[in-house]
Amino acid sequence: MTMIRTQSFLASMSIFLLAIPTLLMAQHSPWKEILKIKADSAQYNFVDVSFSDARNGTALGWSLDDRNTFGGYTTVLKRTKDGGKTWISQKSPVWSGITIKEAKFRKIVAIDSLHLFAVGDSGLIIATSDAGEHWSQQDSMHKWSYWDVSFCDPLNGIACANYGIIAITSDGGSSWAYNNNVYQFALQSVCAISPKCFYVFDSFYGKMLRTFDRGKTWDTIQAISDYFIASSGKQIQESLFLDSQTGFAVGFSYEKGFNAFIIRTSNGGLSWDTVFDRAIFSNSYPQSIAFADKLHGVAAAGRGVLMTSDGGLTWTEDSITTVSNDNGRGVAYPSLGRMFVCSSEGFVGSLVGYLPSQGVVENSRAPQELEAHPNPSPSEIHVHLLASAALFDIALSDMLGRTVRHMLNVRGADITIQREGLPSGTYMLKVSSGGLILRSKVVLK
Repeated sequence: MTMIRTQSFLASMSIFLLAIPTLLMAQHSPWKEILKIKADSAQYNFVDVSFSDARNGTALGWSLDDRNTFGGYTTVLKRTKDGGKTWISQKSPVWSGITIKEAKFRKIVAIDSLHLFAVGDSGLIIATSDAGEHWSQQDSMHKWSYWDVSFCDPLNGIACANYGIIAITSDGGSSWAYNNNVYQFALQSVCAISPKCFYVFDSFYGKMLRTFDRGKTWDTIQAISDYFIASSGKQIQESLFLDSQTGFAVGFSYEKGFNAFIIRTSNGGLSWDTVFDRAIFSNSYPQSIAFADKLHGVAAAGRGVLMTSDGGLTWTEDSITTVSNDNGRGVAYPSLGRMFVCSSEGFVGSLVGYLPSQGVVENSRAPQELEAHPNPSPSEIHVHLLASAALFDIALSDMLGRTVRHMLNVRGADITIQREGLPSGTYMLKVSSGGLILRSKVVLK
């Protein structure tokens, strides 16, 4: 039986945990409430937030309006184009034949600045290709509640629902293939690693499923299951893989009282280490996790967050007074220096952010927008930057973190990266200048 190994690490330099190399800052920026919605007769709740890059993000929520005779849910969407400084309301998706009560969404994921997916109750999968101006309902063959969705590129994604339902798409959501006989219990978290490799988690029994052939066959990874059997009272809330080997799961445990835990794997889930396990923030626990890069991560919990700057080996608590006792739900970490946490309390929904302080100017010499096209691409990749006068470095890495293209001290608004034998797959494009770092996923067909 493979057990999770508990390791103890000393965070001796925790005072520098939030040192932000990408901003010209004299001191840390405080967390602040940047969105709040409330009404006397409606309950509002933000459940998730997702960014495609450092500037473009969408917050997802819902309202329970008791003035409506159906007592149903109305979707709340807020969008930012300036890294969270300002947010605008977007139209709530509406379809014929779908009642208001059925439109309660739980998860949103941004593929790029234009393409987003959201999933929720009643078998709802919705998509937009114009940054949320218009949404379309994806084909769904059941009415069970979806809990999570993940895409490794604009075409290939996976979603999971109650009763072991797994849905996989290879055409950007136009059609979905269903695996209904893989697992019989509720599945709550999914990770799309590559077009053929997906991880799926059962939060209650600690099961982890893995496929390397787009769901034709599935392996059950026993390591987490053994952990749950040996340590009862544990529940995973969300999982995240940075690549095919390095992954995390967050949740809570009753084994030693009410503890928050974070477990980490460096071998694709075959074994796990406990990197955090103790009570935090008045017995709250992390419900979601995000990383800006392979070193800097954040897990959202009630009244605060847990943060790491060493790849998840050690975690430090940071309280947030504007977050309610209700646990922080969705979390986004689009770039170093910018973090966002969804929360709610009673009838008020809020989004808090860790942003540059007022008066702090970000490096104006750095490129402020990044576009990579075509995406997916059959050949070369064209990189467009608004700030053509800046000097910047360009790096293209595969999903294992290996740099396959590197260009230093480049100047110009339009740069071409030649394919030159690179295999088909998903790559991470990183553009850096001065202190600012911009990233974008690109796909080679």
